[in-house]
Amino acid sequence: MILIFDLMDTIIEDPFFSNFYNKLDEKQKKLWLAIKDHESYLLFEEGKILENEYFNRSYKKDPGKYQLPTTPKMKKIMFYKIEYLPGIKELFEKIQILKKDLNIYTILASNYSQWYHEVFNKKKELNEWFDYIFFSCEMGIRKPDHKFYQTIIESLPELFNKEELILFFDDKKENLEPLKDLGLNWEAIWINDKNKSSEIILTTIQKKCPQFWNAGK
Repeated sequence: MILIFDLMDTIIEDPFFSNFYNKLDEKQKKLWLAIKDHESYLLFEEGKILENEYFNRSYKKDPGKYQLPTTPKMKKIMFYKIEYLPGIKELFEKIQILKKDLNIYTILASNYSQWYHEVFNKKKELNEWFDYIFFSCEMGIRKPDHKFYQTIIESLPELFNKEELILFFDDKKENLEPLKDLGLNWEAIWINDKNKSSEIILTTIQKKCPQFWNAGK
């Protein structure tokens, strides 16, 4: 069985929202949305521009005039604290213990910029939890483009076959839509409530792999 996970709001509490955006008042949110450059954000996530260029292009207007932080300041605010979603750490510790005996492979597949290193520096166990890691900034493509998923399959030909069950967990429903066209034994699991992410993941694994229920007890 192959388990594929998104990162933000599937495993990690998205620090953009929890540490930055949700702390703005309603006026600041409207101003931020009005002057941000969405295209530069997408290019940064696809690795087509580097951080310095993103800093220069991330706002259409000077944020200081609107009493908003610069992008370097926003980055500092975002990553001062990184939190797992409830129950995630305990769940992945169990998966890590049992994955060899139960023939489970774990893959992280996420849309994110090079800032993912900030997350991994604070949560170093993420490097141990996943057998393979794919980020849009290194792939040059974002979900839900079919090429994102196809690149993962082509990168691991020894792993993907028609018999292997593949569970894909993501909090964005649109990222799960392409799975039905990939021609493999994929199952899409929508994390429709981030605070119940660990419950959704655990219930799905136990349903598909009954041995997981009592394993390790």
